[in-house]
Amino acid sequence: MDKLGFVSLTVWSMKTWKAMTVLPLGEDPPAITSLCFNHNGKILAAATTDGMIHMFDMSVGLQITGWPAHDSAISSVLFGPDETSIFSLGIDGKIFEWSLQNQGKILWSRNCSRFCNRDNSEHRHEMALDANGKRLLATSGSVRAPIYQG
Repeated sequence: MDKLGFVSLTVWSMKTWKAMTVLPLGEDPPAITSLCFNHNGKILAAATTDGMIHMFDMSVGLQITGWPAHDSAISSVLFGPDETSIFSLGIDGKIFEWSLQNQGKILWSRNCSRFCNRDNSEHRHEMALDANGKRLLATSGSVRAPIYQG
């Protein structure tokens, strides 16, 4: 916590490992569970335990937007292939694709809760997109993992 009682997120330079900027997260914020930069590193998406997605403009070091994405914690967040959307995977197994041009609008959703074991809090689920952005893979708590094709 800093002097004002705000928790912050520190971004480090890969070349020098010195702090480049500190992003303010507000008073008593929830824990960050997943982070993802866009293709050029100018926008940072942060997902939290309270189900929110926060977007930061790295050139000014401030939050530019945020919205409630899930009713519970988010396990994973990643930018869509053309960066006009962002995907989120909640611990409840729900996957949403959110529009970045129309904040809060769901473009696509799936429920993969049968693959996610909510009782095992030590296992955090992740997602990945193929190079063309046509297939989305989610990790699984079973011997099968879902792959969704768009």
